[in-house]
Amino acid sequence: MLTTLDKVKRLEQYLAADNSTVDPVLDTTIDKLLAREQARIVELKTRLQERCAFFEQKYASV
Repeated sequence: MLTTLDKVKRLEQYLAADNSTVDPVLDTTIDKLLAREQARIVELKTRLQERCAFFEQKYASV
């Protein structure tokens, strides 16, 4: 079974082999995946910042 990274590398090879390939569906899909991942990372960052602030508040006076 291929990992996600392997799949992305294969997609890169496919696109590099034929630069003239213009696929709006592929472009839209990649844009949506990147936006989804960006939103996930921003949410994770927010959660971690909240946990860090809680930790600092709780243990700062110790």
